[in-house]
Amino acid sequence: MKADRSNAPRNAIVEHRVVPLALVAILALLLVLLYRWQGGAGYPLDDSWIHLSFARNLAAGEGFGVNSGQTSTGSTSPL
Repeated sequence: MKADRSNAPRNAIVEHRVVPLALVAILALLLVLLYRWQGGAGYPLDDSWIHLSFARNLAAGEGFGVNSGQTSTGSTSPL
């Protein structure tokens, strides 16, 4: 006769891993939502404006600068 090999030990291991992982995922989601609700995770206004100004002037063919026609070497991002 063959021995009955049930999945009881394997299911217990899965349950012991799934529950803590689910709790960690829920906690992480709640922390992200709390951070967003408090006003975090956005672009600083000056940096985004500078990047968009550089992009607008480059697309218009007016050079690499914040003001049109005035070339600038300044940037707030290494990329």
